[in-house]
Amino acid sequence: MRTQPPQSAGVRGVVGTVLEAYRKGSSQPPSDQRAASGQAFDDVLVAATMRRLSLTDQVLMRKCSAARDRGLAAARRGRLQIADQACAEARTVAASGALSAEAKLLTNALHSPIEAYVDYRRGEHERACAHLNEAAEADVLLETVHGYKILHLHRIQLVHNLMRLRVRYDGLEAALAVGATLLSYLERTRESLPLPGSWDPAQLDHIPPALVSSSFGISRVMAGL
Repeated sequence: MRTQPPQSAGVRGVVGTVLEAYRKGSSQPPSDQRAASGQAFDDVLVAATMRRLSLTDQVLMRKCSAARDRGLAAARRGRLQIADQACAEARTVAASGALSAEAKLLTNALHSPIEAYVDYRRGEHERACAHLNEAAEADVLLETVHGYKILHLHRIQLVHNLMRLRVRYDGLEAALAVGATLLSYLERTRESLPLPGSWDPAQLDHIPPALVSSSFGISRVMAGL
């Protein structure tokens, strides 16, 4: 059996902060904060794509987005076969030769977390982790090569998703440890997070402050696990 290295007092303190946030968040009804934050993120990203991508790219990406939304809705209802069909439809569009390389990369970055969620609902842990890593790798290229600074926030959202996986497959303590690293990163006292790619908390400066602030709502994230 693998043993975990002892935690420093600082790490234990942050884990305690996350645990307290979890307890408080679990005792409160959900709010519209996450939905509003997601819409604001979408608005910034859409504005970026309209500046950078061709009309053909934008039309095909909207088709992918519609299929992704159907797949996510079906997965949330437990209708995994329908979710698979919708995801396959989105993948087919993404693989189209009509999409530019940049648009294809962006589509994969946004689609892979949906596939990870379907895997999560099906209980396929390794596949879910692989899809999260795939999304993270695409995000890094888009952020560093193509200038999509807003996708640093998407990478943070992937860490939220990783926390959900940790709760189900590794237990609450493992999820809290991930949450502790996330809080430290947002407070700029940690230089990296546990997903692929280079990390730098200075990149948070390129994200609208309201969206960065919403990421501190870790209690809301954990209450929805």
